[in-house]
Formats: sequence, C-alpha cells, structure tokens
Amino acid sequence: MRKDLHISRIDRERRETERRGAQRAGALAVRLQAMAMRELKTGKVQDYKRAVIETMLPEIRQTLTAAFLQGARRSQLMLRGKATPQEPIEFAAPLSPNAKTVRYLQMLLGADAQTLLEVFEPAALNALTSAGAAINDRIRGVIAELVLEGAHVSAGVAALQSAFRDMGIAAIAGNKLEAIYRTQSAIAYGAGRWAADQDPAVQEILWGYEYSTVGDDRVRPEHAALNGIRRPKDDPFWQINWPPNGWNCRCIAIPITVDEPEAKAKGDDRGVVIDPSFRFNPGVQRNLSLGYS
Repeated sequence: MRKDLHISRIDRERRETERRGAQRAGALAVRLQAMAMRELKTGKVQDYKRAVIETMLPEIRQTLTAAFLQGARRSQLMLRGKATPQEPIEFAAPLSPNAKTVRYLQMLLGADAQTLLEVFEPAALNALTSAGAAINDRIRGVIAELVLEGAHVSAGVAALQSAFRDMGIAAIAGNKLEAIYRTQSAIAYGAGRWAADQDPAVQEILWGYEYSTVGDDRVRPEHAALNGIRRPKDDPFWQINWPPNGWNCRCIAIPITVDEPEAKAKGDDRGVVIDPSFRFNPGVQRNLSLGYS
C-alpha cells in the first residue's frame, strides 16, 4: 500500500510539473503580445525567439531533470519486493517544486543532478530555438502586413490584438511551448525509467516490457498497433519504440518480471512506422546513468 501511495505521489508531481509548464507558456504568450505591441508602436524590432529561450530554458531544464529522476524513482518503486534497488525507499518531503524534486531525488538515487542538467540543456535549447523561430516568424509576418497596409498606430494595435486572437498566435505560442514541456518531459521520464532498470538487482528479475497506450480515442493508429506487444528487455524493439513515440505521446512500457505469466513475447510490430524523429531509446541514446556498477 505504501508503495502505491509513493507512486501516486510521483504521478501527481508529474501532472503538477506539466501544469507549471502550461502556466509559464501562457505567461510567455502574453509577454510576446506585449512585445509585438511595442514593436508596432515604436518601430523597434523585438527578438521574440530570444524571449522564448530566456524565459523558458531555466525552467524546462529543471523540468527535464526532475522528470528523469521521477521516472527512475517510479521504476524502482514498481519493482519493490521483487528486487532490491538502491535504498532508502521512504519519501521524507513533498516532491515540489522542481528544484526541490531534483535535489531530493538525486540524493535518494545517487545521481549527479548537475550532470543531468547539462545533459538535458541541449535538448531543451534545441526545442525552444525551433519553437522561438516559428513564433518569431509568425508575429513578424503579422506586423509586416500591418505596416504594408499603412495602418495608424491606434488602428494597428487593434488589428494586432485581433490578429493574435483570430490567428491564434498567443494560443499557438502557448500550445507549442506546452507541447514541448510535455513531450520533452516524457522523454526524460522514459530515460529515467530505463536507467533505473539497469540496476543489477532489477536486471536479475526483469524479463521485459509490455507496450501500453492510454486506450482512448486520442491514441494514434500507429501507437494503437503497438498496444499489448511484449518483448524481452534486450529485444531491439525497445531501442526504437521506447515511449514516448511522438509529440504528446502518453504511452508507457510496463515492466514484466521473470515469474509472471506474461513473460513471453506477444504481438507483431511489422509494418508499424512511428514518427522517425522519435525512433530512439532516450535512456540508451543519452547514456544517462544512476551510478550502477
């Protein structure tokens, strides 16, 4: 029962992490709109991409590190009683906010939090640079149209407000950045789970995994085709299909121990093609370690 409570606490913290990311993305969208208004009124060009990176990078770095450690801790707890991963098990403090989560979990797991931050920064920076460039181009395009139309400042401000609303620029900024938060966090979380399962005590009793979707009407057909597939832990399948397998993917890999009836291969993934940019196992690709010998 205590194990289930601990797992539920990690899951709640994961949801809270995503909620904070959505809030920050929404606040940035408001800031971008204010910057666009300033550019239209003064003629001074604003750097929207830089604003995206400066505002979001510190938080998303912490988010990815926390997600990695949460994934690792959850993996340990799921197999408690069947293996003896690193101890102690007990939680001594709530898992929030992200900075406290990182400090606390890295102490429990023996992970180097600073190393994790450095590992995840390039991924965060690349995602934010791409998003910032797209947002920058969209806003600048709207401003350029207003200038060409020769709109007066007052009329231009009203038109820009309308453009943000009707063209969904603020929503696009918020939704795009929220998607980055959620997806990059899921990648880090999956890497943490994989890293924790490399514990020799876990490897002794771990047979493999079962691919599982959420099962609702939002599941993509190619992901639904993988649902229920079981493969041994060292099967090449997990090198390219370890969740997440796309933007906002909610799939998970369920561990199966050697003493379970489910410990046998099942399902056929031939002909299933997922998003090429997600065909990798983040725990393997980034070579992240919890210090197991």
